[in-house]
Amino acid sequence: MERTSWSDERLDDAIARIEYRFDAVDRRFDAIDRRFDAVDRRLDAMERRMDDGFKRVWTEFGAVRTEIGATNRLLAQIGWGLVGVFLAQTIALIVGVIALA
Repeated sequence: MERTSWSDERLDDAIARIEYRFDAVDRRFDAIDRRFDAVDRRLDAMERRMDDGFKRVWTEFGAVRTEIGATNRLLAQIGWGLVGVFLAQTIALIVGVIALA
């Protein structure tokens, strides 16, 4: 058969080869899709673990923030207690000095 003439048989053969190549490309894309699906599943699992870890960290940060607030209130109470004691001592000193004079 001559190469320059395109018969139905040659066209059918060419289309069959082209379709075979497209089928091969489709199989490769399907394999790549399966690999991406596997990667997506692994990334989803990792994201869930990270979310759980971040939730725990935020919970712990909340507890630390509460403890720091309680410590600040305690220090303020101690400070005002010392101010009261110093004020009482100052008043007692003034009363003592007046009483001795």
